[in-house]
Amino acid sequence: MSLKWRKKAVLLKMETEYGVDPVPTGLANAIQALDVELTPLQAEALRRGILKPFLGQTPATLVGVHSRLSFGIEFAGSGTAGTPPAYGPILRACGMAETAFTGNATIQTSPPTGIDTPVGTFTYAKGDPFAAHLARTVTLTCTTPGGSGVAAFTVSAPAVGNLAAVNTAGVVMTDAAPFALANGATIVPTVGTAFEAGDIYTIALTPPRVEYDPVSEGEESASCYVNLDGILHKMTGVRGNVRAAVSSNAFPRLNVELIGLFTDPAAVALPTVDYSGFKDPKPSNRTNTIAFSLHGFAADLATLELDLGQAVRYRGLVNTEKIALDDRAGTGRCVIDAPPIGTKDFFAIAKDGTQGALSWTHGLTSGHCVAIDAPAVQIEAPAYNNDSGTAQLTMPLALVPTDAGDDELKITVK
Repeated sequence: MSLKWRKKAVLLKMETEYGVDPVPTGLANAIQALDVELTPLQAEALRRGILKPFLGQTPATLVGVHSRLSFGIEFAGSGTAGTPPAYGPILRACGMAETAFTGNATIQTSPPTGIDTPVGTFTYAKGDPFAAHLARTVTLTCTTPGGSGVAAFTVSAPAVGNLAAVNTAGVVMTDAAPFALANGATIVPTVGTAFEAGDIYTIALTPPRVEYDPVSEGEESASCYVNLDGILHKMTGVRGNVRAAVSSNAFPRLNVELIGLFTDPAAVALPTVDYSGFKDPKPSNRTNTIAFSLHGFAADLATLELDLGQAVRYRGLVNTEKIALDDRAGTGRCVIDAPPIGTKDFFAIAKDGTQGALSWTHGLTSGHCVAIDAPAVQIEAPAYNNDSGTAQLTMPLALVPTDAGDDELKITVK
């Protein structure tokens, strides 16, 4: 009986000790994968080169035996802001650190930021968390002078993305009483010096989220099971690389390439799987994609490809066998409608080697929003192409870390 190629299950679970199988299960660790390609046994044929009195091939011994797996993932939120997505372990196995920001970590730490040296002072404890999917800054403008229980403020914030502007007048500040900011966020203030009319303060709010940033040491590893219609292929010590792919009117996705230590295949029944942790994606378009900008320019985006650029390889030495992440060099490519040169001169930016930020944010509600940010992108040799009569620019990108390091590409789920 032949095997059916489409009958596959992919499971992945983080290892607590490198190369030790944590035994992923279909109900807890199933990956809703796309376009799965498996090379169960990859190796080098080692030949002895013995001379014989006749022609012909010599027997070989396989060395450096390992496995390779590639697949795609639909790039969507986790369903609950601040909760890691079901594909989070994959990003961790690709050399990225996972950091969650939840609760009142979404509110700027006291004190507020004073604008133009206000007279009044106050500190605050963080109250209810910010509950929106886009960062915003609220401004508190004193309209009625005085101290606790008397001073009143207008609380305002401009519209951002699909979040409406906030403009609430007459909000009285009272010691130990909740003071509303925006989108559910509150603070509990303690007034110091009394306020004067015109005193202005700002408080930054950030969404509950999970961030993934590259690391240069302490890379994690995972074990991965691929069951092809009853044949189980196990990979341990798995590490890999991730690439983001965005195209207009298509579902955003993450493409991963994993390498792992080889385990002999075995006959094992396909597991029962639970994909409920994977949420339905929304196509990238004007409706669902909140913003894209490159070097401060809101370009009309056709495609965006970003590659974390992990150098992943098998290393087999005496006393050690592992999958190593030896280096990282992020690259990318974007295609946009070409702007007038007086609006944005990407040719000058490329020629001068200028670095600038790239930002892409997709999704309209908390728990269903994802973003990609790169703070120091260099554009290399823009070229024109013709899209049915519309001039476009195709631009290779280099993702450069800042002096802080390990920040050239951030993936955020919020």
